Amino acid sequence: MNVVNMKKKNEEYKLEAECRRLAVERGCILAKIENNGYTGIPDDLFISHLGDLICLIEFKNGKEGRLSEEQKVWLARFPNLIYIIRSIDDFKEFLHKFG
Repeated sequence: MNVVNMKKKNEEYKLEAECRRLAVERGCILAKIENNGYTGIPDDLFISHLGDLICLIEFKNGKEGRLSEEQKVWLARFPNLIYIIRSIDDFKEFLHKFG
C-alpha cells in the first residue's frame, strides 16, 4: 500500500472510530464486520438504540473515497439496507434520522 492509500485508510479509520463513539453515546451499536469471507461487504453493522433499525454502513474517506466494484454489487443488491457515510456530519444526520 502506498503512502497516499495509507493516509486515506487512516482518515477513514478515524472517521469510523468517531462515528462509533457517537453511536455508543446514543445507545446504538456500531460493530465492525471483519474477516467474514465476503469481498466488498460494508464495514459495520448498525443497530439503533431501540432495535428498530438494523443496517450496514460503509465508511468512505470524504468525496475521494470510491466504492469498489464488489461494494457496488452489495449496494445494488441491498439498496435499502446499506448507507454510505463520508463524514462526521453525514453520520450525525444519519443518527438524527435513525438512531
